[in-house]
Amino acid sequence: MKKGDYRVICDRTGQKIWASQAKMEWNGLFVKKSVWDPKSEYLLIPNIMENLNVPIARTEGVDVFNTPNPNDL
Repeated sequence: MKKGDYRVICDRTGQKIWASQAKMEWNGLFVKKSVWDPKSEYLLIPNIMENLNVPIARTEGVDVFNTPNPNDL
């Protein structure tokens, strides 16, 4: 414990610890240094914009239903 240190609750374990024994994670959690998790490399991959437009777009046609005429039966 250091002078001026205070108690905090670890967001991951729920334990009461001294603030000098805790560390802030990349996602904003205040956790014990022993359970601290660095940011994953997979979250650092840049987003690539893809062209998702349809090259030839057509409107949906009208549905036509051929029902028998009751007079023809």
